[in-house]
Amino acid sequence: MATQQYSTKIDWWLPAVIGFLLLMSMAMLLWIGMEWYIVLILGIVLIGYAGVSCFQISYAIKDDELGVHTQVKWMWYPIENIKEVRKVKSILAAPAMSFTRVQIKFERGTTKTAVPLEISPKDRDSFIQELLKINPKIKIIP
Repeated sequence: MATQQYSTKIDWWLPAVIGFLLLMSMAMLLWIGMEWYIVLILGIVLIGYAGVSCFQISYAIKDDELGVHTQVKWMWYPIENIKEVRKVKSILAAPAMSFTRVQIKFERGTTKTAVPLEISPKDRDSFIQELLKINPKIKIIP
């Protein structure tokens, strides 16, 4: 089976907030007297880190596993162990760049924690349908 790739949905306000915070930080450094070229270099480094950290989140369905890519590593979860899937709006910390998410509950012992996985694929409906093709026993909670 070919790997299905899903990019993360990015809410419009997130890049605006990150940009605003970076600009305010740079302005404060200039205000306290730091040299402009040091502030510029620091700003470029921080923008690069924010881009890699935040905007490199993606998801994949490969064979019978769900992959979640954050920064530089992949975490893989067996789709056969998914119990429930629900569309949610949440502000919990998660590998997601949007409040519009898919909450995935696994059978006990699948993950290190009992907290459900929350991710934000751009096309939630097709993502859920792909999971159901592999594991039709998944309960969809409205």
